[in-house]
Amino acid sequence: MRKLNVSLSDEFVDFVEREVASGEYASASEVVRDGLRLLQREKAAYHEKILILRREVGIGVAQARSGCLSTRSVAEIIAELDAENEHSALNRSQGPKRSINQ
Repeated sequence: MRKLNVSLSDEFVDFVEREVASGEYASASEVVRDGLRLLQREKAAYHEKILILRREVGIGVAQARSGCLSTRSVAEIIAELDAENEHSALNRSQGPKRSINQ
């Protein structure tokens, strides 16, 4: 394993030392590696979200270019979504329906 020297603020040094003292990590290197793995996952998730957004925007642009546009206003769409959400919330609050066969 290669070595890399880094400088940390007092706040980060204290954090690393607390993590090691907690017993969860055996060394400062383990704490830093865990933090870097978390950063890698976070960046990968961010880039995945960007790809999804670009794909969805591309679909919307293609639909607009082909004339697939809604004639409803934004207010009408929001009102419809609000009504759907209220209907779903009402159904959830009533719980499952049971029938008794005699």
